[in-house]
Amino acid sequence: MLSEIISLITISYFAIGCNKSNEDVQNVLNEESISRGGGEQFFFSNNWEKEELNVTDENFEEEVLKSNMIVLVDFWVGWCGSCKKLDPIIKELTEDYKDEVKIVKIEADKNQFTFDQYSQYSKGNVPLLLLFINGEVVDKRLGLASKQEIVEMFDKYIEE
Repeated sequence: MLSEIISLITISYFAIGCNKSNEDVQNVLNEESISRGGGEQFFFSNNWEKEELNVTDENFEEEVLKSNMIVLVDFWVGWCGSCKKLDPIIKELTEDYKDEVKIVKIEADKNQFTFDQYSQYSKGNVPLLLLFINGEVVDKRLGLASKQEIVEMFDKYIEE
């Protein structure tokens, strides 16, 4: 019962915040795309699920903490509009920096153990970007970040 109430509140908040009808909200719940003002599209389905860039509670230590590369971790949740707006930026940076930075995503709701370990950086909010070097957090961004902001974060730590 409580989870149903929370879901209704979340859906209502989304509908009001995005100025969308109940039908648009239902489309979101059905993992379809909707457009916001200005005609831009964003998607609420997780199109990263099949990609090797996803990490979980089970492989976080191996893929992130023990990595020999600089690692950017994107903590996200499926209902977060800012997280979805960050997706194309992350995908682009993954290609642009494939030799310098390992970029991975972790769904915070489904990997609560790992998210809880790093919640001091976000106070439970997403998107959260953490940059790791040798298993240690060296930089962070909370909320929607531009490509330039993330590039500047990388440039501070990439050796020339």
